[in-house]
Amino acid sequence: MQPEQNTRLYRGYLNEPGFAVSRPRGKSPQQCAFFTRWQRLKEESSFLASVCSLLGVLPQAGTQFNQRALANLARGELLCQAFEVYQQLMPSHGISFEHAVFLVTALSRGDELALSNCGGCGALIVLDRGAFGAPSCLHCRDQD
Repeated sequence: MQPEQNTRLYRGYLNEPGFAVSRPRGKSPQQCAFFTRWQRLKEESSFLASVCSLLGVLPQAGTQFNQRALANLARGELLCQAFEVYQQLMPSHGISFEHAVFLVTALSRGDELALSNCGGCGALIVLDRGAFGAPSCLHCRDQD
Protein backbone atom coordinates (compact mmCIF):
# COMPACT_ATOMS: atom_id res chain seq x y z
CA MET A 1 0.00 0.00 0.00
CA GLN A 2 1.31 3.44 -0.95
CA PRO A 3 1.81 6.12 1.74
CA GLU A 4 -0.87 8.36 0.23
CA GLN A 5 -3.32 5.42 0.32
CA ASN A 6 -2.59 4.96 4.02
CA THR A 7 -3.22 8.63 4.68
CA ARG A 8 -6.44 8.60 2.66
CA LEU A 9 -7.64 5.44 4.42
CA TYR A 10 -6.83 6.87 7.86
CA ARG A 11 -8.58 10.19 7.10
CA GLY A 12 -11.60 8.31 5.76
CA TYR A 13 -11.73 6.29 8.97
CA LEU A 14 -11.56 9.43 11.08
CA ASN A 15 -14.44 11.00 9.15
CA GLU A 16 -16.76 8.01 9.71
CA PRO A 17 -19.77 9.12 11.78
CA GLY A 18 -19.71 7.71 15.30
CA PHE A 19 -15.99 6.91 15.31
CA ALA A 20 -13.73 8.99 17.47
CA VAL A 21 -10.14 7.88 17.41
CA SER A 22 -7.94 9.52 19.96
CA ARG A 23 -4.40 8.36 20.29
CA PRO A 24 -2.51 9.29 23.44
CA ARG A 25 0.58 11.33 22.76
CA GLY A 26 3.75 11.77 24.75
CA LYS A 27 5.64 9.66 27.21
CA SER A 28 4.09 6.78 29.10
CA PRO A 29 3.25 7.44 32.76
CA GLN A 30 6.29 7.33 35.04
CA GLN A 31 5.24 8.95 38.34
CA CYS A 32 3.94 6.74 41.14
CA ALA A 33 2.63 9.80 42.99
CA PHE A 34 -0.25 9.87 40.48
CA PHE A 35 -1.89 6.97 42.33
CA THR A 36 -1.62 8.47 45.82
CA ARG A 37 -1.96 12.20 45.10
CA TRP A 38 -5.72 12.52 45.58
CA GLN A 39 -8.17 10.56 47.72
CA ARG A 40 -10.28 9.49 44.75
CA LEU A 41 -7.25 8.12 42.91
CA LYS A 42 -6.09 6.32 46.07
CA GLU A 43 -9.44 4.55 46.20
CA GLU A 44 -9.44 3.80 42.49
CA SER A 45 -5.86 2.51 42.42
CA SER A 46 -6.59 0.30 45.44
CA PHE A 47 -9.71 -1.04 43.73
CA LEU A 48 -7.88 -1.67 40.46
CA ALA A 49 -4.99 -3.34 42.30
CA SER A 50 -7.49 -5.55 44.13
CA VAL A 51 -9.07 -6.67 40.87
CA CYS A 52 -5.61 -7.26 39.38
CA SER A 53 -4.65 -9.29 42.42
CA LEU A 54 -7.83 -11.38 42.25
CA LEU A 55 -7.35 -12.12 38.55
CA GLY A 56 -3.67 -13.05 38.97
CA VAL A 57 -2.20 -10.10 37.08
CA LEU A 58 0.14 -9.24 39.95
CA PRO A 59 2.90 -11.71 40.82
CA GLN A 60 2.69 -13.59 44.11
CA ALA A 61 4.03 -11.79 47.19
CA GLY A 62 7.73 -12.36 47.71
CA THR A 63 8.37 -13.07 44.03
CA GLN A 64 11.44 -11.41 42.54
CA PHE A 65 10.53 -8.67 40.03
CA ASN A 66 11.04 -9.89 36.47
CA GLN A 67 9.95 -7.55 33.67
CA ARG A 68 9.93 -10.35 31.08
CA ALA A 69 7.72 -12.60 33.19
CA LEU A 70 5.39 -9.69 33.87
CA ALA A 71 5.04 -8.75 30.20
CA ASN A 72 3.50 -11.83 28.65
CA LEU A 73 0.34 -12.38 26.65
CA ALA A 74 -1.58 -14.18 29.41
CA ARG A 75 -0.97 -11.39 31.94
CA GLY A 76 -1.81 -8.80 29.28
CA GLU A 77 -5.18 -10.45 28.66
CA LEU A 78 -5.84 -10.61 32.40
CA LEU A 79 -4.92 -6.94 32.76
CA CYS A 80 -7.37 -6.07 29.98
CA GLN A 81 -10.09 -8.00 31.84
CA ALA A 82 -9.21 -6.30 35.12
CA PHE A 83 -9.30 -2.88 33.46
CA GLU A 84 -12.69 -3.62 31.90
CA VAL A 85 -14.07 -4.59 35.34
CA TYR A 86 -12.60 -1.38 36.77
CA GLN A 87 -14.22 0.71 34.03
CA GLN A 88 -17.60 -0.96 34.47
CA LEU A 89 -17.67 -0.59 38.24
CA MET A 90 -16.16 2.92 38.31
CA PRO A 91 -18.03 4.82 35.59
CA SER A 92 -16.20 8.09 36.24
CA HIS A 93 -12.80 6.43 36.39
CA GLY A 94 -9.64 8.51 36.48
CA ILE A 95 -7.05 5.86 35.62
CA SER A 96 -6.23 5.23 31.97
CA PHE A 97 -5.12 1.86 30.61
CA GLU A 98 -1.55 3.14 30.34
CA HIS A 99 -1.67 4.12 34.01
CA ALA A 100 -3.05 0.67 34.85
CA VAL A 101 -0.06 -0.94 33.14
CA PHE A 102 2.24 1.38 35.07
CA LEU A 103 0.45 0.59 38.35
CA VAL A 104 0.95 -3.16 37.85
CA THR A 105 4.61 -2.59 36.98
CA ALA A 106 5.19 -0.29 39.97
CA LEU A 107 3.47 -2.70 42.37
CA SER A 108 5.48 -5.60 40.97
CA ARG A 109 8.73 -3.68 41.38
CA GLY A 110 7.73 -2.67 44.89
CA ASP A 111 10.25 0.14 45.27
CA GLU A 112 7.78 3.07 45.46
CA LEU A 113 4.34 1.45 45.74
CA ALA A 114 3.26 -1.68 47.59
CA LEU A 115 0.11 -3.56 48.42
CA SER A 116 -0.81 -3.59 52.08
CA ASN A 117 -3.82 -4.31 54.23
CA CYS A 118 -5.76 -1.68 56.12
CA GLY A 119 -5.05 -1.89 59.83
CA GLY A 120 -8.74 -1.37 60.62
CA CYS A 121 -10.73 -3.51 58.18
CA GLY A 122 -8.09 -5.52 56.31
CA ALA A 123 -8.97 -4.13 52.87
CA LEU A 124 -6.25 -4.29 50.24
CA ILE A 125 -4.77 -0.83 49.65
CA VAL A 126 -2.03 0.70 47.54
CA LEU A 127 0.57 2.14 49.85
CA ASP A 128 3.21 4.76 49.10
CA ARG A 129 6.40 3.29 50.58
CA GLY A 130 7.54 6.78 51.59
CA ALA A 131 4.40 7.50 53.62
CA PHE A 132 4.43 7.54 57.41
CA GLY A 133 1.87 6.05 59.77
CA ALA A 134 -0.16 2.89 59.90
CA PRO A 135 -1.75 1.87 56.60
CA SER A 136 -5.47 2.51 56.52
CA CYS A 137 -8.16 2.77 53.90
CA LEU A 138 -10.12 5.99 53.49
CA HIS A 139 -13.18 4.54 55.21
CA CYS A 140 -11.25 3.61 58.36
CA ARG A 141 -9.29 6.88 58.27
CA ASP A 142 -12.58 8.82 58.26
CA GLN A 143 -13.82 6.78 61.25
CA ASP A 144 -10.93 8.00 63.42
